[in-house]
Amino acid sequence: MSDKAMPYPLLLPGGLRKRIRDAARSVKLSQADLMCQSTELGMPLLLNRLARSSERVTNVEPWPRSALTRAHCQVEADWQEVETAAVRNAPVPSLD
Repeated sequence: MSDKAMPYPLLLPGGLRKRIRDAARSVKLSQADLMCQSTELGMPLLLNRLARSSERVTNVEPWPRSALTRAHCQVEADWQEVETAAVRNAPVPSLD
């Protein structure tokens, strides 16, 4: 390890604790060393399994320009009331 070692409290279920103890005995490592090695070896696998795909969604057709124009130009009837209430209740900025 290149970083400074640090103790880390970890609650282990009984079954997992027994598996760690048995595995440590079978490979002749301390339980702490076994857990460190398991973390180092298993981290890439875990990250690959849990990582979200960053690919773009490509199976959705873009909106036609006319639909975009309608969607962005329509203002709901009560929106002016909401906007007025928000402005009225906004805190006064302080320069202190």
